[in-house]
Amino acid sequence: IWLLDARVSNRAVFHHPSRDDSDVRNAIAEFRRRVIIGRLAGGLAYTVGTLERTLRSPQPAVSNHLGVLRQVARATTQKQGQQCLY
Repeated sequence: IWLLDARVSNRAVFHHPSRDDSDVRNAIAEFRRRVIIGRLAGGLAYTVGTLERTLRSPQPAVSNHLGVLRQVARATTQKQGQQCLY
């Protein structure tokens, strides 16, 4: 199976699905990760604590989800003092 890579502007580039593609699909297959992506897509920065309260999940679970999303480049971090913003 070959997929169209839409990231390249004004020309079609095809590539064979790689492990990276399946890693992203596996990462976003989990419902809470999709909720986190939806929150982060709004353009606001969130702390783990804010996401923890929003998701009503324990902090270690939220941190784990964010770690997975960082590994597949779906979340980035920014330090602000002692807090880490996503």
